[in-house]
Formats: sequence, C-alpha cells, structure tokens
Amino acid sequence: MVHFRKNEIILRNAPFSFIIFQSQRAKVCEGCLTKIQAPIPCNGCSMVNYCSPNCQNSTDPSHLHQTLGECSILKDIGPLRYYLCDDVRMILRTYLADKVFGSKADVVPTRPKKMRGFADLMDHATEIGLDSPNILIELWTQLKMVSIPQFNSPSWSTFVSTYGKILTNSYTIIDEKSGEKLAKALYLGGSYFDHSCQPNARPRFDGFSLELLAMDNIKAKDDLRNVRICYVDVNQTREEINKELEAIWYFKCDCLRCNSE
Repeated sequence: MVHFRKNEIILRNAPFSFIIFQSQRAKVCEGCLTKIQAPIPCNGCSMVNYCSPNCQNSTDPSHLHQTLGECSILKDIGPLRYYLCDDVRMILRTYLADKVFGSKADVVPTRPKKMRGFADLMDHATEIGLDSPNILIELWTQLKMVSIPQFNSPSWSTFVSTYGKILTNSYTIIDEKSGEKLAKALYLGGSYFDHSCQPNARPRFDGFSLELLAMDNIKAKDDLRNVRICYVDVNQTREEINKELEAIWYFKCDCLRCNSE
C-alpha cells in the first residue's frame, strides 16, 4: 500500500507539450503563464508573447517555442501561420517534442516506481479514425502547410496517433480566479490516472507545472489504480457524463456514484 495524506502532492510534472489558447495569447506569458501587462511578442514569428525580456530569453526547456524550433518553422510559412488552429499547433509541438525529447519519461510514484514515456500513452487511433474522419482531414490539411526541415514530416498514422494521445491524455489549465481556460498541456506522468465521478485526487497548476493533490487520506494500491481524478464536469447528468466519456475516452463510468443512480 502507498499512503497519501489529505492535500499531499502525489505527483508533480512539467509538461511534455502545451499550447496557450489563441484567445489567451496576448494575455498570458508563453514562458510562465502569468498575466501580461505589456506583451513582448516573439522577435521571429510574433505568434507568442512574453511578460518580460527575462522570460523571452530563457533557455528553460519548458519554453517549447524556442526549444523545439517552432518559431523558425512558423516564420517560414509566412502569413499562413496565423490560420493554424490550436489543435494543429499542439500536434506540431507534440510531434517535435517526441523527436527532441523522445527518451524523456516521468516518474509515476507506484511501488516499484514506474517510468512513463510518450510511447506509453493511449491514443485510441483506430476509434478516432472511424469516428472523426472529417476532423482528421481538416487538421491534416493544415498540418501539411508546415515544413519541418530538421525532421521528416509525420506520416498519416503518426499524425492520428499524436492527435489521439493529445485528445485522450491532455489537461486544460484553468485560471482558478477567473475560471478562464488558458492552455492545454500534455503530462506524461499525469496521464496515468483513471477517472471517477467521485475522485480522491485533483489537479492543481503552478504555471505550467501540474501538481496532483490528494483530496482525502488515501490508502492507495501499489499500482495507484484506485487514485482517481475526474475527467468531466460532474454537475452534468449521468447520461451527459457518459456521452462525453464515450466521445473522447471510449468508456462509460462505473464508479460508485454512477452505479448508485
């Protein structure tokens, strides 16, 4: 058994990839996710903004725009870069992160501890290919506008798998004060945990970093499979919850709350 006290941090992760939503790009910093008073745009592509020269010039690996070479890729396609949707930029960043940080893995605090890499993430590629062909074609068409000189462009199967892993495993970062959705981020360790409508753990964000907190004292199994987070808004009806779960994660909830209704 693994014991976690109430409010104890179960896991802390930096993102493998992230994207600030288009509606928030001028409002929050690409480097630290704080609110911007006077935006400093990227000198190369002007697609992202920073809160300070310090943040703009940081060599921290979490500054994916610089680290992955996304700036030069976007600059090369000219004004077309402004038409790329958030999903396509997230696919591009995640594909580049896999190429640049392919060996990266996060520790999951199981007993014994487990390493979780990008290859371990579930993608539901077959189901998505059958359910969402029009969405995939639209995203693929946009992605093909982008040339990736340092690597081969992704194949169709790699593209679908990458999109599926993002859709299935990413978190939405929400400003706790305003309730605004700021960004989407993919965490290798954070994607390990299953769903319950009666969760015993919850995510908290410190900038882009994910902290998973125990909501109560937890006597966890060695594999942590009884540590559960909530994937959806539980204020919905059971039918609405299961409709959302089936549409994205391809399962129906069988937690105690749902089984008692």
